[in-house]
Amino acid sequence: MLKNIIRNLITRGLVALINFLVLIFSARYLGVSTRGEISIFLLNIVVFQAINEIFTGYSIVHYLPRFDFRKLVAAGIIYTLVCCLLLNIIFVFSGLTLPGYELAGFVVSLLVILHTFNCVLLLGKQQVKLFSLLSFMQPALLLAGIFFFNFSLHVFTFKSYLYPLFFSFTVSWVVSSFFVLKLYRQSVRSNVFSLKSLLVNGLYFQLSALMFVFANRFTYYLLPDVAQVGIYSAASALMESVLLFAAGIAPVLISKAANHQNRLEAASLTLSLAKVSTLVTVFFALLVFCIPGSFFVLVLGQPFYDVRSLMLLYAPGIVLVSFFSLMAAYLAATGQQRLVALCYLPGFLHTALVGPLLVNYAGVEGAAITAGISYLLMFIVLTSVFLHVTKLPFRRLLSVTPDIANIRALF
Repeated sequence: MLKNIIRNLITRGLVALINFLVLIFSARYLGVSTRGEISIFLLNIVVFQAINEIFTGYSIVHYLPRFDFRKLVAAGIIYTLVCCLLLNIIFVFSGLTLPGYELAGFVVSLLVILHTFNCVLLLGKQQVKLFSLLSFMQPALLLAGIFFFNFSLHVFTFKSYLYPLFFSFTVSWVVSSFFVLKLYRQSVRSNVFSLKSLLVNGLYFQLSALMFVFANRFTYYLLPDVAQVGIYSAASALMESVLLFAAGIAPVLISKAANHQNRLEAASLTLSLAKVSTLVTVFFALLVFCIPGSFFVLVLGQPFYDVRSLMLLYAPGIVLVSFFSLMAAYLAATGQQRLVALCYLPGFLHTALVGPLLVNYAGVEGAAITAGISYLLMFIVLTSVFLHVTKLPFRRLLSVTPDIANIRALF
């Protein structure tokens, strides 16, 4: 497990660096308004993906060791095609898509979802090395494409991000499909398959994902113009980059917990890793605090002079996310996604009900404060539920000796 964690952390570190470079070039060379358009376009894809992954998301990792692999793959592809088509029609008629990019939104969403589905299947089969490689490939291709459009073709519009995005996911989907096809051919046929249980558990999983995403990004729709969306999304993305450790551990933990025979050991290890994740995140957050605001202006451009102050407002919530996200990953991997959805509900309701008031009163600062309070509510509820479900005592949160033993065991 340690080898997989280290490999995934290295991959996540490289991906974080690439995403940082993508953010710099999209902000500095495309402008704050285009950055806002990119954020809205990507948010729509996230919504598409969250709804579609009721079937094709990480919730199926729990069922992969138990269900017929071939039936899962075939049903997932059919479900994706139908779901993406219907969602695109709804979004077009609702006016939520970027004008002129309706078809592009549909095609890119389809590619993103199919590629992610492939990656989930590979992860569920404990192909962590391959999962890490594919996780790196797509953003690397995206960055290369943006370089090409900016410096070779001298194109500095939304299309200089859209076309590389399309290319990167097309190539990644083809490669991931090749390896999934190999698993498909090697799989043993079985009659074990329950569409109802997949959809029910997946529904809770994706409700959780949407509520978590909207705890912060719902305010994108509330901000008065795309320029403010661009500034706030840049601050969010930069601050979320310190979640590197948590993001690197979560996929490995999901795969491990789903196949682990001793639930108590897996729960104890989850809590230990959550503490380590929090310490690492606090360290990187403090480093961000030491960076002067002039640095962000130099790197991103003058319109982003408020980025550092927004990052500081957003930072406490991110520290909390680094802790409770691993607990959510454990509950999801053990088939208890309904509990995760219920734990995320208070935070989502706060954003939906109080967020409009705070944004109207304080603008982008109100959006950052809204996210922080929502994450605090999620942290309190999810930690309490995790301890109750796993039967771990409350004092285990404060004890260090079991954590040292768990971390040593990884080595």
